[in-house]
Parts: sequence; C-alpha cells; structure tokens
Amino acid sequence: MKTFYFFLFVILICIVQVTALDNVRIFNVKPDLLLVAVVMAGLYFEWKSALFLSITAGFLKDACGTNITSLYTFLFPLWCYLVIRISRKISIEENNLFFSISAGIVALINIPLEKIIYMGSGNSIPFGLFLRISVIEVLYTALSASFLFIVLKPLLFMKAPSKEEPREEGLL
Repeated sequence: MKTFYFFLFVILICIVQVTALDNVRIFNVKPDLLLVAVVMAGLYFEWKSALFLSITAGFLKDACGTNITSLYTFLFPLWCYLVIRISRKISIEENNLFFSISAGIVALINIPLEKIIYMGSGNSIPFGLFLRISVIEVLYTALSASFLFIVLKPLLFMKAPSKEEPREEGLL
C-alpha cells in the first residue's frame, strides 16, 4: 500500500515539476524533484519497489522532458541501485540531515552528468553557465529534498497493518 501511495506521489511530483515549478525558479533553475523521489525510494523501500518507482520516475521525466530519449529511464534506476547499496552499509534512522545530504550527493553526480551528456549531443553551454547551473541546481535539489522528507515522513514510516486475527471478547 505504501508503494502505491508513493507511486501516486511520483506522478504528482512529475506534474508539479513540469508545471508549477516553473514559477519558483532561482537563476532559471528548478529542483529535480523526481531525482529526490528516486533517492527516497532507494532509502525507504524494498529494492524491487524502489527499482520500479525509479524506472517510473525516469520514464515520466523522459516523457515530459526534451532530453535524450531514455536517459533518465537508465540513470534513475542506476542512482537508486547505488543508494540502496550504500544505505545498506550505513545505519540510517529517520534523519532529515542524512536524507538531504544523500539527495545532494546524488544530485551532485546526476546534474553535471546530464549537462555533459547534453553537450555531448552537439549542444553547447558556456562553462561559467554550466558551473552556475550545476551548483545552484544541486543546492536547490538538496533543500527541496529536506522539505519533501518532512512532508512525506508519515508515508515513508507508515507501518503495514498486522495480519493478526481479531480476538473475540468474552462476557467475562
């Protein structure tokens, strides 16, 4: 059930990222909320659910974006896998700071990589603009991750209903 709600959340984030986030750009940069969702999935879901959610997020970002086809459908599961591998070796609790740092690190790798791939496809970005966009987008994504973690904390730590049989109470 938790995976289904998060799946709906990924679809909602995609819609917000394509529409409403254009109004809250800083230096013409907006946070990558779908990347934040991929990090959340890698940290707080079982690996099958996390990979499904990251493939979904990648597909949605490819479908709504103008980048190279299937770039995010490939990259997001890769980042999710790396987050899963690293998080299994580190003790994680319900720590907002750890989550923000994790999202920032993934963004630090992903955002410059996507810009380099964009430039490799024949497009050009001046180096100063590339650096400014990369740094601001990483920071903006990490701050957004912190906010989303606070908002989604009840969903992420939702307990599955127990499958105990109901007890019948007697007259005594």
